[in-house]
Amino acid sequence: MVWKSWLRSLVMREAKQRLASGSLDTVTSELKAATSLEAAVDVALIVNESAEAGSMLDRMTGVLKIHSQEFRLYRGLCEGRHVLVAQVSGDAARASRVTQSVIRAHRPQWVIAAGFAVPLKSQLKEQDLLMASRLIDTLGRCLKIDLDESAANTGAFQCGTVLTLDQIPTTESQRRSLGDTHGADAADTTSLGIAEACRDAGVCCLAIRIVRENLEESPPREIQHSSKQNSVSARLGSLVGGTLRRPSTVRDWFQHKQSALNSADHLAEFLKGVICHWLPLRPREESSGSSEASAESTPPPERDR
Repeated sequence: MVWKSWLRSLVMREAKQRLASGSLDTVTSELKAATSLEAAVDVALIVNESAEAGSMLDRMTGVLKIHSQEFRLYRGLCEGRHVLVAQVSGDAARASRVTQSVIRAHRPQWVIAAGFAVPLKSQLKEQDLLMASRLIDTLGRCLKIDLDESAANTGAFQCGTVLTLDQIPTTESQRRSLGDTHGADAADTTSLGIAEACRDAGVCCLAIRIVRENLEESPPREIQHSSKQNSVSARLGSLVGGTLRRPSTVRDWFQHKQSALNSADHLAEFLKGVICHWLPLRPREESSGSSEASAESTPPPERDR
């Protein structure tokens, strides 16, 4: 691939410049990372927001950004395990396409759909961690993920059903209604699409979500309106307009961002433990084979009948 050759040459050129200034350790690690871009990764994380990606990248070393026109892609090490982080905004269909691309190009043994979710049941509170044992949507599609739910008894996380929607519900009444109608515990916008792509490719998948806010809470109207905009300039303009109408919007925005960072950090720390200590991984020499070999040794989630 042209972009891979370009990226390798760019990193090596920068490495030579740093070598002249004496940064030998940094140069060595970056050269190794550059020459391993075509190798299979152990785990791929598919996230939605920059806070989710950033918190995970803070816990990784030797991170390289892989340029992509459609989404942001990073690759690095997490305690010796090769991890790829893909940040993609949008709905389940787009997340599914990105997951397919990641699987074809980087051949992960595991894919984790990770990020924020909103609760649909009162037992889930802000910053609770939910590992999905079932993924559904409003059209009746359903995937089961084979989990040892006894592990949830440790109190570190809960197991439950995640409902994938086009739009996140913002009011308590909407959330309760969706939870009762579909028997779901939390809602997000991408998990089912990611899991279906993994099923089709024969790659093991987990969906790990952190509850962004309590059931009865919702972001202020100005922040909700801003988040729906498609560009940075549009989001900024929406916030400026909201601030002119209600000056306290600035304070609410900072609080909202800080809450997001806190939740993302909590999620990233949990993900690090899952990636580095929980997931069974084959030796990397074996993982460089085809996706068909991966499908044989790591069966995908089963579709609910």
